[in-house]
Amino acid sequence: MTSDTKTDCALARVGFVERQRRIEDAGLAYEVYLILDKLVLGLSATPVLRDEHHPHFEKSPSEENVNDTAVDDSEFDEDCDKYRKYLKSLCPKTWKNQDHYKVLGLSKLRYKASAAQIKSAYRQKVLRYHPDKGKYKDQLGEQANDTFACIQKAYELMSDNDKRRSYDSVDPDFDETVPVSVEVSTKNFFTKLAPVYERNARFSNVQPVPLLGDIHASREDVEKFYDFWFSFSSWREFSYNDTEDKSKGEDRYERREIEKMNRYEREKARKDYLKRLANTIQLTFDKDPRIALFRKAEKQAKEDEKERKRLEKLRKEEEKKAAEAEEERLKAEQLAKEKELKKLADRERNAAKKLTTRKRKELRDLVSSTNYWTEDPGEKLVIMEHVERICMAGKNDDLDDAVAKLSEAKDYDDAVAVLTGTARKEKENSTPPAKEAPQPKTESKPSSGGWTDEEIAFLVKAANLYPAGTNRRWFQVAQYINDHTRSGTPKSEKEVIKQAKIRAAQVTAPTVSAAAAAAAVTKENIQTPEPEQNHEAEAPAAKKEKSKEPSPAATNGNAAPAAATNGNAAPAPAAIADDWTPDEQFKFEQALKTYPSSDPKRWENIAAASGHTKKECIQRYKKIVEMIKARKA
Repeated sequence: MTSDTKTDCALARVGFVERQRRIEDAGLAYEVYLILDKLVLGLSATPVLRDEHHPHFEKSPSEENVNDTAVDDSEFDEDCDKYRKYLKSLCPKTWKNQDHYKVLGLSKLRYKASAAQIKSAYRQKVLRYHPDKGKYKDQLGEQANDTFACIQKAYELMSDNDKRRSYDSVDPDFDETVPVSVEVSTKNFFTKLAPVYERNARFSNVQPVPLLGDIHASREDVEKFYDFWFSFSSWREFSYNDTEDKSKGEDRYERREIEKMNRYEREKARKDYLKRLANTIQLTFDKDPRIALFRKAEKQAKEDEKERKRLEKLRKEEEKKAAEAEEERLKAEQLAKEKELKKLADRERNAAKKLTTRKRKELRDLVSSTNYWTEDPGEKLVIMEHVERICMAGKNDDLDDAVAKLSEAKDYDDAVAVLTGTARKEKENSTPPAKEAPQPKTESKPSSGGWTDEEIAFLVKAANLYPAGTNRRWFQVAQYINDHTRSGTPKSEKEVIKQAKIRAAQVTAPTVSAAAAAAAVTKENIQTPEPEQNHEAEAPAAKKEKSKEPSPAATNGNAAPAAATNGNAAPAPAAIADDWTPDEQFKFEQALKTYPSSDPKRWENIAAASGHTKKECIQRYKKIVEMIKARKA
């Protein structure tokens, strides 16, 4: 067929409506039509027969919603010349820079578009811009294939959840701007910051997202908002902006390196986004007028609580003062009553004294008026003695009885009998019941020098318990004796040292009596060590000599013998007889620790610190070293 023939055929069809093929909703043709339609839309060609089920071709929930839900296309973009001009300008090679929502006519809905709306929009675009059977294929001309490729690419991205999420993360229509601190004030706080959270809420993994609210929001809502956004979890990722496609790598090593670079760029962009969002949240918290109101309310509540506690404390103090005043009043009343009772008792006692005095005077006057019933001075003295005894010990009733009986007495013998009987009666009434005589305490018999056998036994035990070289030995021995003996007289260190020397002298020279040993020790110049004195600084020669002596034993044999240590007798107690005071000894020891042996002027510094000469310090040091070696040996 030539070109002229084609032209004639086209002219012949002018004015006639092209026949449309009508397919009924039944039969194989209808099923084939459905399968072809699914294949064009990129869906699985599952069996189309009703109630037929195949395990390998099950519909997803999104596909079921797409097929079963009626889609309202009123929110789709208008398919006008401007839109077609935009489609005509697209190139499949620059698909990454295209607005895929606008390509599908969903620029109004964007990320809010559902899967059904995306499906419906794509269907419309296929019917209108398909290069073979589209409605506007002639208007697109040579760009029809490129336009349809861009539409397919947009649908490929939008129908896949992961790819759509990747594109939504870098949506060019998304506003990334956030206000800075100087732009936010109390007046425009909600108008400036509320849209920021509304825009970013779409990237949250948790839905629904609490929004900023207004000034009248409750504290619970505000706390919920900040708790959510301070721990905000976002699904936003930036893989869509990958600069390199790892599928273009020549080998796996190159692809791995490309993926590593892309992953680094994604993480960097994600950190920048999260940091920007965190700064915005902190700015919101700092500028939030509701937080200021809450803090003010908390401060007021704390002040009210503080005031309440102060008033409560003041009330308790007042109650305490009132209770103390009442207690003082009661004490004062009680004291006044006691004073009144005491005055009454004193008054009664004085009255009784006056009555007793009057009755005594009456008795004496009666006796003197009768001239004691005799002229003999000796007999008069006997009467006077009896009368005074009755007056001193007798009571008022006894005095009245004596006066009554003496008034009837006719001679001396009657008077003596009356007075004697009255005195015996008073003696019987005034004699207290006999008490049992206390049993005498059995005490240890004191030996020579005022030391009991018990004290000497404790001395021997303490001397073995605290051997020579023990720090403050004699102070501890004296304290041990005083803690364990029952005698009331404590022993001093000087007495303990003196008694120890007496015991040692008795052991070494048994023929010498205890008195002679005590006298010999008394003549010696015994230097009592102070509590701070170091008893380790004993003379080596004296220590070696006394280490051979047995421990002191009691003279009368009642004290326990000293226990031997390691088979040898315990060293006898001895005192340091030198001119070093405890303070000088302490300074000497501290100087030895302070100045090391490497110091060339060590002994000059030690001598200056201890107050002795260099020679004395060296001798002292050698003496202590010899004593320590002897003790170790």
